Amino acid sequence: MKLIFLFLSYFISYTVAQQAICEFGIRNVGGVIGYSCGLSVNNPEGQTITEIGGIHLEGYTDADVQGILRINGSIETAFPAIFCQRFPNIQRALVHGLNITEITDNSFSTCTSLDWLYILSNRISSISQNAFANNQNLIHIDLDNNLLSTLPENVFGTLSNLEILDLRNNPFVEIPSGAFNGLSSLQILYMQNTRLTAINPAWFSSTSNLETLYLTNNQISQISPNTFNNLQNLISLNLNGNNIGAFQAETFSGLRNLQSLSVGGNNISEINKNSFVGLENLLTLDLSGNFFSIIRNGTFRALTNLRSLLLSNSRINDFEIDAFDGLTNLTILNLNFNLLEDLPASVFAPLRNLEYCGLWSNRIKTFRRNVFGTDLSTLLTLDLDENVVNALERSVFYDATNLNRFLFSSNFCGNGIFNGFAQNRAEFMQRLERCFRNFELIIDTVTDNNVDYLFFRGENPGIVARVQAEDEIQIALTPFNFPWSPMIEVIIGAANNTRSIIRRNQDEDVAVVPSPGIIRRNQQNLFRIVWANHVILVFRENEQWPFLVHTMIDFFNVNFYGLRTLQSRATWSIQPV
Repeated sequence: MKLIFLFLSYFISYTVAQQAICEFGIRNVGGVIGYSCGLSVNNPEGQTITEIGGIHLEGYTDADVQGILRINGSIETAFPAIFCQRFPNIQRALVHGLNITEITDNSFSTCTSLDWLYILSNRISSISQNAFANNQNLIHIDLDNNLLSTLPENVFGTLSNLEILDLRNNPFVEIPSGAFNGLSSLQILYMQNTRLTAINPAWFSSTSNLETLYLTNNQISQISPNTFNNLQNLISLNLNGNNIGAFQAETFSGLRNLQSLSVGGNNISEINKNSFVGLENLLTLDLSGNFFSIIRNGTFRALTNLRSLLLSNSRINDFEIDAFDGLTNLTILNLNFNLLEDLPASVFAPLRNLEYCGLWSNRIKTFRRNVFGTDLSTLLTLDLDENVVNALERSVFYDATNLNRFLFSSNFCGNGIFNGFAQNRAEFMQRLERCFRNFELIIDTVTDNNVDYLFFRGENPGIVARVQAEDEIQIALTPFNFPWSPMIEVIIGAANNTRSIIRRNQDEDVAVVPSPGIIRRNQQNLFRIVWANHVILVFRENEQWPFLVHTMIDFFNVNFYGLRTLQSRATWSIQPV
């Protein structure tokens, strides 16, 4: 049997009031050539359309018309029953953009062969309970971008063959428990941007074959643990862009076949380690755009088959040591656009199959080999773009034998995108030599109520000091590895952590600024001290402007720097600028 479409397209055609004019022809519609009709409607008063004009091509009749695609004009009322009465063998109706206001019991009652109904971008605010009672062959209904605030109970009750239902972009106030009754074949349900505040588990009592569920950009704030228990065949669940603050334990435990879970752009600050129990088949997890701060031990331990973990733009600044425990099959880790400064040793060690490690746009200063496990041969792409890296450990690039792309733009010690790294290793390693040398100059040490300074060679015109202390810290700049005159001392957090000082020759304060609370106790503090062109500059964190400045009157070469704390213990990690 011929598959023929009634093609309702925008075209210039003669129209009369309250009449639809049909221009028949054979057209290629979506790759299918068929007998088609373009309708132009003129109905400014929203009256009932009682006529369809037009002349068939020779050899064709109304019975040959099997599709409606896009009407020109405006109906301004319920979808007219005359279309299905005139063309009873319609299989596809694409009637978007007509300002249709409702679907009644009669709108499609005689279109018993209808399998696709695209009625999007209208003004439909009402659908009668029996609107689809005679349309048991429907496979796809698209009601996107209308004005629906509710649905009748059992409105789809006869549609046991329906596979796709699109309800997105409607201002729903309430969807009754039985709205989706009868949809035993439903595979895809779109409910994005529908103002939902909660998910009713009863919606899914008849949809056990659902495979894809979109609930994006709603106002859902919580999900009860039994919500998805009847969706054991669900493969993809998208909850991006809601107001979810937390998951209860075993929220997704009934989704044993789920492969993709997206919960980005919510308000999640911490994940219960049992939230993902039952998701052994999950392949992709998107948690981007949340507010985690720290990833706790064992968070993802249940996700033994996970391949892709997306945690970008989530304000993460720390990991517990076993944060990624159990993710032995992970190949993609996206931590871009976070607040990471330090990566704990062995934090990526469980990721034995990691291919992409994304750390773009964080605050990483030093990148060490020990963040990974023993085998780096699977790593193909390492992204450190737009950090503040000033030191790289050379062995990372020796051990990543198959590294293809190293993204390193806008860092302190280097800048560039290195494609084909494995093939151009010698050249690229040479270009990164400054970063490697800086790493070799890193000093990790402790000062403990020391009267004397611990001195180290200062080959570069500055240092980055990461220090954890309880009280003021002091850095000396001298030409020799012992106190001398001339000498400059930088004292940060003096006078009970209220001010900072630059002192000349151990007795003259040449710069003093208020700096209350500048030493944050029980956490790492970052300072940059730069000496160049007769000027001493002291910066806090990654700030652009120094908070402490001094121009030296008697210039001397700074060849050494000293570290000490007079009244407390401090741990230091120093690297050259």
